[in-house]
Amino acid sequence: MKGLEGRHVLVTGGAKGIGEALVRAFAAEDSTVSFTYRHSQVAAQALQKELQNQRKRIHAFSLSTSHTEGVQDMIGRIKETTGIPDVLVLNAGMIRDALLAGMDESAWEEVILVNFELHRIFVKELLPGMMQRKRGAILWISSISANHGNAGQANYAAAKEASLQLMRECARIGGPCNVRCNALLPGIIDTAMSQTLRTSHGKHLLTRIPLRRYGTPEDVAMSALFLCSDQASYITGQSLQICGGLF
Repeated sequence: MKGLEGRHVLVTGGAKGIGEALVRAFAAEDSTVSFTYRHSQVAAQALQKELQNQRKRIHAFSLSTSHTEGVQDMIGRIKETTGIPDVLVLNAGMIRDALLAGMDESAWEEVILVNFELHRIFVKELLPGMMQRKRGAILWISSISANHGNAGQANYAAAKEASLQLMRECARIGGPCNVRCNALLPGIIDTAMSQTLRTSHGKHLLTRIPLRRYGTPEDVAMSALFLCSDQASYITGQSLQICGGLF
């Protein structure tokens, strides 16, 4: 993709699933790729070693805590190592599903923290540098749950919708400085996160998807490459559903 070669791309939650596909896709474009991880140390180290053996420029950063101070410290380490990224992909996420009436407070708070609050901190710390440099792209990996909701996912849907509002705000303030902000809204993607849903409702779900298949992490990654490249230079403040026609 035009404009990605040699650029520094930072992917949050890059060790597995969609995040791993994002890291591989940007590395294939000869970008310098940094990625963060929390609990997937073995997978992160294996991915870093594999891509380094292919002579790709890869940096992995561990986040041992979800506290604000820990995130800020990690962002500081990234800045010291590679500087302000040209592209920021906010992918890290989690689910703790339950019907709202029976949802633990910790399930609500942790999902909001990981899917929204940590992303807000990344943007707060990195957007000013992009604006000062007069160039950048930020991409939120949201979810179709942000637009359509899902029983048992009030916490997840709320966090993803809040991220879309943050994206639109950043598109407004970043636009005059040539910083573009967009979002992808994946549907049912074949990852570990969706395994329970696909196992329990698989046959019914496939009949509702016009393309009659689940998405792959690579489907999401290819769309991400486009929106972060110079080929999408006049696109900002937009949300694109990657859902096979489900909605």
